[in-house]
Amino acid sequence: WGASLILTFASTSSGNTITTNGYSFACGCTFNGVGGEWTLQDNLTIASTRTLTLTNGSINLNNNTLTGGLFSSNVTNARNISFGTGKIVLSGNATTVWNVSSVSLTVSGSRRVEFNYSGSTGTRTINLMATVNETNALDFYITDGTDTVTSTGSVRNARNLDFTGFAGTYTLATTGNTTIFGDLTLASGMTLTAANVGFTFAKSSGTQTVTTNGKTLDMPVTVSTTGATVAFADALTIGATKTLTLTSTAVKFSAGSTNTAGTFAIAGSPSISIGSSIPGTQFTLSQASGTVSASNMTISDCIAAGGATWNAFTDQGNVDAGNVDGWDFGISPVVGATEYTYRIRSFTQPRRF
Repeated sequence: WGASLILTFASTSSGNTITTNGYSFACGCTFNGVGGEWTLQDNLTIASTRTLTLTNGSINLNNNTLTGGLFSSNVTNARNISFGTGKIVLSGNATTVWNVSSVSLTVSGSRRVEFNYSGSTGTRTINLMATVNETNALDFYITDGTDTVTSTGSVRNARNLDFTGFAGTYTLATTGNTTIFGDLTLASGMTLTAANVGFTFAKSSGTQTVTTNGKTLDMPVTVSTTGATVAFADALTIGATKTLTLTSTAVKFSAGSTNTAGTFAIAGSPSISIGSSIPGTQFTLSQASGTVSASNMTISDCIAAGGATWNAFTDQGNVDAGNVDGWDFGISPVVGATEYTYRIRSFTQPRRF
């Protein structure tokens, strides 16, 4: 097929197979059959400037690799992608390389999508799929390139987001945090632009690992899991005007690390525990000024430093679990002041005869 053509699979039934025997298509490829299903028998490859489009039906990678330039499925029709242990690899650049709506889309298997453009030209835009839940969230790996990568939409979700091998610039969208249900891995050679939106970690179980590789996240970061432990594998540095918000479950900081933020906001909802990756070895939280007022927190192996006042008053639901320095686990002075005033007034009340 010529490069200007599009190969369309239009069956409306299941049981269809595709065998390429190593042949690479110069044209684009579209799957568009209501109720149709296609199972790859080997790898399917189209040109690096052409688009793989899923409009209707189901693609079963059957543990194989689907390779192209761009992937488009920005519709609300019923669609399914079964990865098995396979993956989708996209090498396009200077355009929207992943444009997929999560509406009526189901996925299973590895859920691995790789972007391997190795040049420096233009901006690759990735639509990280708005409002997708944890079950259907995909893994995105930006494995190469020195160009700019950006995400779009007011709501963006992914399972794993991994930049290993990327040496370009990552720019977040201007509205709405990117919700991560799996691991976040940054590359030491990449650049992150400052943003007023950032990352929310929201896994429901197990451990969610964040590896910064020395990069500063000059953006807000929120931990709002519903049953998982968020583990920071190395020192976490948040921009001097940005906030690290911790609200639920458990957070483990790298033993011996110093973790900084413009502001720490710690309010367990309903509770949160903060500890070290190596029990008994302290880590440091550092805020330059102001007051950190924690609630519903259990903390261990922590040094609070940096010039700020660190309050973890016990009447606010906080617990000192040991090996903690710099936190005040006393009684809230507001409560104390109220009781003191009441006692003075009671004592000085004039006696009447």
